[in-house]
Amino acid sequence: MTQENITVQVVDFSSINDDDLLRIAQRWPQGVPNQSPLSASQRQTVASRYALSLIVPQVDASLNTSQEHGFSQLTTVDHHDSVSFAHTETLAIAALCRNPVGVDVENISRTFAYALPKFATSAELLLAQGSTLIENVPVSNMALLWTAKEATSKATGLGGRKGFPNFELAELGPGPLRIRVHSPGPIPLHHPFVQFRLYSARGLRYLIAVCTEGQNNPLNLLAYPPHGIDTQRG
Repeated sequence: MTQENITVQVVDFSSINDDDLLRIAQRWPQGVPNQSPLSASQRQTVASRYALSLIVPQVDASLNTSQEHGFSQLTTVDHHDSVSFAHTETLAIAALCRNPVGVDVENISRTFAYALPKFATSAELLLAQGSTLIENVPVSNMALLWTAKEATSKATGLGGRKGFPNFELAELGPGPLRIRVHSPGPIPLHHPFVQFRLYSARGLRYLIAVCTEGQNNPLNLLAYPPHGIDTQRG
């Protein structure tokens, strides 16, 4: 596949009310409630569609989601793009790329020790010890492993944790990281790589992992409101 730009839109929706979220997100009606009030999980889902609206100005675009696997594709009059969504707490993300793409986001203070043994190989668990500097900030290797596996599982089209057994990380570091694919998902990846970025909101730092086909795809990270890209480095 050719090199393609990756656009990642982050929305801090903590101060956006339900009606405003719905007004923008209902461009993509599939899976979006019709009216407020929204539950906490519904706000996360709706905010991720809000994020997609910010980076897709075309009125003729449509979002199609696989009923079997859950991966999404954006269709316009002249091309198709892969779409991936993620959310945690009051952050929501939409990632867009011509190549297959998957995204995940987690608070870097979260602990993953209880969950990783269920989804990581023994070799990956050895890699998960210690920490790595991401943009001059120490981030636990457990967080890198978890977000990388989540992002890759989405890029393969399986989503969530269903694809975890299908691939393996052979190394951990600031990236881009090459992923070994043992068995393909519905979206075949031949040379998947994961990139990492940091994002700050309300005094907290979040790790964003993005997986796509190829090593050198430029990543454009956008913030709304426009204050969240990490400026507290070092």
